Amino acid sequence: MIINVTIEDRPDGGVSVYSGDLAGLVLSGRNRIAIIKAIEPAARAILEHKGLDASNIRIDATFVKSAPRMTAAQNFAEGDPSVKPDCSGADT
Repeated sequence: MIINVTIEDRPDGGVSVYSGDLAGLVLSGRNRIAIIKAIEPAARAILEHKGLDASNIRIDATFVKSAPRMTAAQNFAEGDPSVKPDCSGADT
């Protein structure tokens, strides 16, 4: 059984992992190596919990580099009308 997962970079340097093939397979953390190593055991645990055979699984990963998060002012400058920067002049 092949389980497709997406490994996505997080802005803090960590990763998030999720799968459209296996509901409940979601991992996230700052330690990239630990999270990636945890994918197969987590997938096996989910399958076994569902009473399915987990003896012959293969993980097929797609790596996605996330775009840097933009500030509200940057979103506004990019033309996102739903975001309005705070122009009150108050210090926060």
